[in-house]
Amino acid sequence: MLAEAYYWGPIAQFELPDFGGGEPKIQIGYLAGFGETEADGHFQLKLELEY
Repeated sequence: MLAEAYYWGPIAQFELPDFGGGEPKIQIGYLAGFGETEADGHFQLKLELEY
């Protein structure tokens, strides 16, 4: 049977000032595993640039 991974945790998102026609966003957080993935946790860093 395939185990499914479930994670939860706080995530903060920041929008930076526009530069060169794009809008940068940064998202950072720590996600803790539960259920089958209880011992697993990971940091998440997401960088996004919207035009």
